[in-house]
Amino acid sequence: MNPTPDEFREIWVLDFEFVANPGERANPVCLVAHELRSGRTLRLWRDELRALKESPIPTGPGSLHVAFFASAEWGCYLALGWRLPERIVDLFAEHRLATNYALGKDHRRALLPLGDGLLGAAALHGLDVMTAVEKDSCRDLIIAGGSWNAEERIRILEYCESDVDTTSRLFNAMAPGIDWPRALIRGRFTAAVARMEARGVPIDRDTFNRLRERWNPIKLKIIAEMDRFKVYDGPSFREERFSRVLTELGIRWPRLPSGRLNLGEETFKTMVGFHPELAPIRKIRQLLAETRLFKDLAIGSDGRNRAMLSPFGTATGRNTPGNAKFIFGPSAWVRGLIQPRPGMALAYVDYSSQEFGIAGYLAQDRAMMESYESGRDVYLAFGARVGIIPAEAMELETEIAKARFKTERKQLKAATLGSQYGLQAEGLARQIGRSVTEAADLLEAIKRASPGYWRWSDGAVRLAMLTGRIHTCLGWRTITHRDTKPTSLLNWPLQAHGSEMMRLASCQLTEEGIGVCCPIHDAFLIEAPADEIDRATARTREIMAEASGIVLGGPTLRSDAEVVRFPGRLLDGDSRPFWERLTGYLHELDESTTQAIVKPGLFSCPNP
Repeated sequence: MNPTPDEFREIWVLDFEFVANPGERANPVCLVAHELRSGRTLRLWRDELRALKESPIPTGPGSLHVAFFASAEWGCYLALGWRLPERIVDLFAEHRLATNYALGKDHRRALLPLGDGLLGAAALHGLDVMTAVEKDSCRDLIIAGGSWNAEERIRILEYCESDVDTTSRLFNAMAPGIDWPRALIRGRFTAAVARMEARGVPIDRDTFNRLRERWNPIKLKIIAEMDRFKVYDGPSFREERFSRVLTELGIRWPRLPSGRLNLGEETFKTMVGFHPELAPIRKIRQLLAETRLFKDLAIGSDGRNRAMLSPFGTATGRNTPGNAKFIFGPSAWVRGLIQPRPGMALAYVDYSSQEFGIAGYLAQDRAMMESYESGRDVYLAFGARVGIIPAEAMELETEIAKARFKTERKQLKAATLGSQYGLQAEGLARQIGRSVTEAADLLEAIKRASPGYWRWSDGAVRLAMLTGRIHTCLGWRTITHRDTKPTSLLNWPLQAHGSEMMRLASCQLTEEGIGVCCPIHDAFLIEAPADEIDRATARTREIMAEASGIVLGGPTLRSDAEVVRFPGRLLDGDSRPFWERLTGYLHELDESTTQAIVKPGLFSCPNP
């Protein structure tokens, strides 16, 4: 069944006002809902909402729920203990889809001067709305919280009702252009987002607080121990000292057009991969950059990190959670703060080489598909085809082969993924620390080894530029413009189809009751009792495979899983040593503080 608006008995447009402090679940203030067919309107204040055991709006398949940025409304449903609706249309997602221009942020902002919010969407359709100043004033009143007087309650309810009125008119304007079956899938995803946001990620808040209190002395200890090249002056990085170190080591470091060293994090990450002796310098830089971590990371009173996942935020439909508030935004070592509760366990389940697999199967490129289906690491398998990695690597155990041919694999992975979004020889050379000629040869070898993919990719870009759009199998699309650069579309099909997989899997996982803490690009963090985590992980992998099969039309992608039981922490091999050093310093500082306070005789009783 593919419902259209005419097939629903009721169409409810709704909006909550709520307060959500950093890291906390939503605290509903009021609800206004309007049923378009009958004209019935509900206005409920927070005490009335809390008295209801279920939604006053039918949540079954006969009722369509319409909202703008719907995941926020479902967060209020969950906070009230209500069942989530089955049929949803999120006008924010449909607005993003209708205006998803393949342009840079500045160009897109010029086309949408009022942005992607409700006011911007309504203005785009010629609807009269309140001014941004009026809206901000009302939002400030709500955020202030407390006990509102009767006049303020009326003002808040009227403000909420005005948003419902605007959303209703926007729905009527947008409905004829909505792709209904697929819009309902996107709406279904907003319920999954609300479930994931409500659960959040378990954090070791005690360690977080101790790190925050002792951050400055810890930084100085890290620098004193790790800066063996002496490129720091106290907490300050000295570029001239670093330049001398590079010269002494014979390392060709990428430079900016100005001629200065490129000191961006991505450049550091890539170069350290080829020159691990510089890893301590990068670690220090990361540490010093995390100063805002202790101010912005959103941790609730229950010790869980909750951040708005911001679905449909990118051109490819990916989520865009705020890096400062989300535990997976800062450096990898920060994940050491992620710790299951006693008796619980976590599993990090991620698609294996998702982009490579999607590319091979969408293009039906034989070399890429066979490399993926070999069951081996895809970059080792593909590298053997390209001739970059010796064939003998395929006879070794995967971890041994990855260690032995680490450099070649890194170069091949950088070239393969980079080429898919238009990386040229000059850029690749900077990434892998090789000459432009060597980088060009590597890119050419990749294209020779996978001709089917490149024919398909070039054809997809040409078709998009000719027809004005490019789309996924489930209807997410981007729109080309006269200012669109064809190279900006190269990686779009891979990322957008990957996003579709994650949306489908999110829906199925959360609807089955699997405890998804959050999605992380092409992975999920799930939570379950320790004695149930293996079953939950196995089912998660099954659902992820099924979602990939739907998107790819049959073939399925593999996934890997890392399980962490209490008191373990979610750390990868690269960040674990740094985390252990960091917590070692913390322990030393704790001990020294204790010794300074508790001195012999301090609490002895005086002689009578």
